Amino acid sequence: CNYACRFCFHTDLQADKGVVPLAEAKRALELLKAAGMEKINFSGGEPLLQPKWLGALCRFAKVELGLFVTIVTNGSKLTEPWLAEFGEFIDMIAVSCDSADNDTNIHIGRDTKGDHVQIVKRAAMLIKAHGIRFKLNTTVTSASVAEDMNAFITELAPERWKVFQVLPIEGENVHGSNGRECSDLWITEEEYKGFIDRHRVAQKGRLVVEDNDTMRTSYLILDERLRFLNCRDEGKVPSRSVLEVGVQQALEESSFFDEEAFERRQGDFYRRSAAASQPTGCAA
Repeated sequence: CNYACRFCFHTDLQADKGVVPLAEAKRALELLKAAGMEKINFSGGEPLLQPKWLGALCRFAKVELGLFVTIVTNGSKLTEPWLAEFGEFIDMIAVSCDSADNDTNIHIGRDTKGDHVQIVKRAAMLIKAHGIRFKLNTTVTSASVAEDMNAFITELAPERWKVFQVLPIEGENVHGSNGRECSDLWITEEEYKGFIDRHRVAQKGRLVVEDNDTMRTSYLILDERLRFLNCRDEGKVPSRSVLEVGVQQALEESSFFDEEAFERRQGDFYRRSAAASQPTGCAA
């Protein structure tokens, strides 16, 4: 990643580790599709540090596999030429922004030059201009828990605004091997609830609440080595690669997925939005 968010829980920043050959990545997606996958989200790190690789996988996932394709990016590497080439293969792009104040973003590591807010606004404009659904991701920390972001969110007008509670993961953002430590950024459940309550009314219809318990158990996360990660017990325990043992075995080795939590955070929104777009009526 080109940023260094102190609360990040996937912090291996070595650029030469983490990009499998394109053929292997495609084969993994084929196996996941065969096992029932409907939606794929490319995240990181920053996925747009590998723009051609990412674009090729978005095209493959959409055209060859018929998946609902999304990306999470910090927005700093999102460009008009890249969207012109690959935007048609992407259903939704989420941009990460944790505060409407650049100084706060610098403090937490989300910003390097004091311009992240402007980067996010530009990214939102580009995404919408290409007809791609726009989402905003915000992680609430002690640095922003008292902030009122309503005016900023209303200006950006994302379809969805997902608000996370900062999540401690041992060995990553807690006693991290790379020196990363976010203990000063932790917040209580009550503090998180206060932030949510401050925005619930004005952002009704777009606000998605995701506390720590929900986050830990409601994702199937595949890492850069094509392994499922179990983050349930405040650590990250990998399975073996899906290319080595298959999807079912890899899932059993990291069995933790909570379907109720997935539904609680509206993880199936893409199904509901697709159903809503279908014409109604009856056939004679």
